[in-house]
Amino acid sequence: MYLSRYIQYLNLPSIPQHIIDSLILDVSQHHQHNNAKQHGPYTWSDYCTETLDQWCKENISNEMYYGLQLMTSDVPVHQDFETQIKINYIIDPGGADVATSFYDDRSNKLASYCIEPNRWHIFKANTHHGVSNITTTRISVTAKIF
Repeated sequence: MYLSRYIQYLNLPSIPQHIIDSLILDVSQHHQHNNAKQHGPYTWSDYCTETLDQWCKENISNEMYYGLQLMTSDVPVHQDFETQIKINYIIDPGGADVATSFYDDRSNKLASYCIEPNRWHIFKANTHHGVSNITTTRISVTAKIF
């Protein structure tokens, strides 16, 4: 029997370290950028990500636009309305026991994952979910699939 899952790992190439090293990971610099979208502890940004976006288009999918997710503390349970499925690559999980949990509403937990860094995964973003136990900045690459 197939169990319902809310993330699935993908066997795609890892982002080269020299590209990760070229990224600006200071959240305050992203907040100053015009395209940054901030919602509480969550920021999406494409500030200085041209090399990352080009590599991802050449090696993952040229149909998507890649940016950074930066989470400075726990992200409350929410549901993405503009995105059904995302592809993510965790660069820094934000702590040792960071958990991404999924809910059938805002309180009944269905599943929880400690997502492995440096691996691509797809993610059901239109399901209620939240991120807990963040102790440092969680940094990931993300793109909308649908």
